[in-house]
Amino acid sequence: MPPATPSRSESGERTGPLAPGMGPARCPNCGERQNVAQGEFDPAREPFGPLNCMVCGHAFTRREFVAGLAPEERRSRR
Repeated sequence: MPPATPSRSESGERTGPLAPGMGPARCPNCGERQNVAQGEFDPAREPFGPLNCMVCGHAFTRREFVAGLAPEERRSRR
């Protein structure tokens, strides 16, 4: 499957899947690992986000994002 290309939201911000090597995180609401970020997502930036589940629309908190990463990704985020 070819990599998804970013698109634009109604406000003109770039939207799309996370950058390579950054997730995806498992959604605490539906369990899927399909995340979409708006703008230039940086998990270290304050305030966190926006990062949503592409399936159910859940808005992740930083804690949910880190908890939803695979164990090897969590270690690299500490």
